[in-house]
Amino acid sequence: MQPKIIEIAGPPGAGKSTIYHSLCRTWKPASRWVYPDVVFTSKPRFVSTRKWMMYHLRMLLGKKLTKSIAVDYGLRFATQQHELAQFCWNILCEEGIDDEIQIAKRFRSAYFLFTTFCHYQAITEKSPSKPCIIEEGLLQKSFFINDDEQRTNELLEKYISLIPLPYAVIYVNTPDIPEIIKRLRGRNKIIASHLDKDDAALERDIQKWQHAFDGMLGRLQRAGVNIIRINARQPVKENVAQIKEILDHVKGDASSIGSLRGNKVVTAG
Repeated sequence: MQPKIIEIAGPPGAGKSTIYHSLCRTWKPASRWVYPDVVFTSKPRFVSTRKWMMYHLRMLLGKKLTKSIAVDYGLRFATQQHELAQFCWNILCEEGIDDEIQIAKRFRSAYFLFTTFCHYQAITEKSPSKPCIIEEGLLQKSFFINDDEQRTNELLEKYISLIPLPYAVIYVNTPDIPEIIKRLRGRNKIIASHLDKDDAALERDIQKWQHAFDGMLGRLQRAGVNIIRINARQPVKENVAQIKEILDHVKGDASSIGSLRGNKVVTAG
């Protein structure tokens, strides 16, 4: 049985990472969901006292349990999802790019794409019995963001037809673009695609992301994927509580899709 993967997605700066890490810190063994760190890490036995203590200390402090994932997972994903891998490779290798910054962005996109391949394959092979929440999944790919709307729609249509569809998407967004820009400016680390851009350029980027997600989520919803909309303007604590309330209604079988869809919290925000 394919594992249920729930992706957290949204425009850069909307607050996805903050919500994701805050949510993961609330996880307990009795929770009806898991996240990759828990799936990829075997709980050490007490006979290894140091490992046992380090595991529980890192869990208590909300620290990462795994440092990296074997590249073999990504290679197996690319082999098993050959058409998808070829499609992505063709996009990343499109000719006509001679600008150094654009070339660097392509390498960045390729790195994160392969990392996502590794995560998806590892989750598939570990096959957790509970839905697994991930950040920066297959939907959060910047190589779709460009000025050609028709081209973007064509790429998204094909891409959605090729990817393993997630069980659900937690979409974090707000129409308050100045608030997103403020958050981007307040980051300690600026991502490469935002370097040297003024507020007007950032606003255009955010609008492109939102437009791409509108099209993507519409396609996913028509394919039966659950969309959980979260208002990024609400306090993180409230949003995490809201997501947990939804996840508490998720069961281990496919029949839970209907109950998740029908939950009034799903369309909040």
